[in-house]
Amino acid sequence: MKPEEAGAMEMSSLLMRRAAWVILPGLCCALLAALWQAQANVRDEGIGALRTAELVAHLAALQGSGPAGDAASLDALRRINASGELRHLQLLLKDGEGRVLVAPAVEAAVPALLLAWQRVQARWQGPAAAPAAPAHTWRIARGDGRHWQASLIWNPRSEQREALGDIVGVLALLCLFSAAMLGGIWWAVRRALAPLRDILHAIARYERNDYAYRLPVMPTRELDVIARALDHLAGALAHTQATRRALSLRVLTLQEQERARLARELHDEFGQVLTAMRADTAYMVRKTGADPALNAVAQDLAGHCERIHLDVKALLRGLRPHGLLPGSGPVPLERMLGELVQGWRGQPGGRTVFSLRLALNGAVLPDDLAVSLYRMTQEALTNVVRHARASRATVSLRAAGAGEVHWSVEDDGVGIAAAAPAAPGPATHQGHGLDGLRERVWAHGGEIGIGAAAPGAARPGLRLAASFRLAGDREPAVPRHRADRPQEA
Repeated sequence: MKPEEAGAMEMSSLLMRRAAWVILPGLCCALLAALWQAQANVRDEGIGALRTAELVAHLAALQGSGPAGDAASLDALRRINASGELRHLQLLLKDGEGRVLVAPAVEAAVPALLLAWQRVQARWQGPAAAPAAPAHTWRIARGDGRHWQASLIWNPRSEQREALGDIVGVLALLCLFSAAMLGGIWWAVRRALAPLRDILHAIARYERNDYAYRLPVMPTRELDVIARALDHLAGALAHTQATRRALSLRVLTLQEQERARLARELHDEFGQVLTAMRADTAYMVRKTGADPALNAVAQDLAGHCERIHLDVKALLRGLRPHGLLPGSGPVPLERMLGELVQGWRGQPGGRTVFSLRLALNGAVLPDDLAVSLYRMTQEALTNVVRHARASRATVSLRAAGAGEVHWSVEDDGVGIAAAAPAAPGPATHQGHGLDGLRERVWAHGGEIGIGAAAPGAARPGLRLAASFRLAGDREPAVPRHRADRPQEA
């Protein structure tokens, strides 16, 4: 068993342990309630026995008492009947002429539930299910020679009420116990599955390509196995992503080197040929002054050479702007962006007003990031001129706190029908320009946003924005150790 598994228990064991802590207090409460009910029943039985003894004593007193004693005994018997404490019995006392001296107390209505059950029972079992109330009758010999008749009638109502109370009490106790059990199970399951929130949080971070997060030790063996698998997967994905980013940066570097080689070839080889051609055409123009037709051809040839030379110079500026020469020192990004924007401003027939906002505040950008920012701006402005039909375009580059750099290019043109989401990783096939931007931003570990500059407007425009974190200011991606959090029991 691995060290991480030594203190972990299975999910079933953890749930059973917590369920036991819920069941035991419930059973104790149920036992206390049963003892309390039993004590109440014993107390009621004792009171009923005492009232029965008092009833017998007063009946015995009627045998030899006079009229005054009779009245006191009859009042006492009526009170005993009316008290309802004479359990299971009711007294009916008549004189010799059949007049009722002590009548049974008027009982409360039978509970509807019990009455319904009696009716169902009578329907099933017939009349035998509801026998007449039995009674025991005897004669009380009076001192004056008269006889009174006393009857003790069986009264099931108290026992029915007690049984119904017991049933209701048991049901109430079961409901309370069930509610407590459900609440306890909910609490136990919630506590046992609480680490799933950490797992879901880790998965959400991995979806955002943040693979530095590591899960803590899980309280159960099953969840700990999942956590270790996710940690391993995050480590593998982090390594793969780092490798892909390194390869992407290498590809971008090779592209710049290839551009520099092409620029050098154009400058050293083709540039010399163009210079010689321009010198030859100038000589031809001078020598053919006496022949107007030939001179016109020579001048046209000189004009073509000059236009080719200007086009080659523009191509060289695009391939190898100032500062991108190998060994030329730090990349002068601010000057390069200024010259790039100024070059677009000087385009003949241009209808777009270009502006540049720089606020680096002395922040030093790595050369590879500076080159990528220049190329991103170059591509974005090219798209503005070719597709946006915008009246203005703004390039912004500023340094923020915590070593962050924010770049954006915004225009008021026609926009795009549906801006693709900023997805990291290799480019899609929706457009080579936007794909190249995403590729560069992802390679440098940045975040890109593509959307309308003015959502809902007739000309929504387009806003390209990216944020980067300077390598020197990045927090080290130190994984959280699995022992950082104590194990839950």
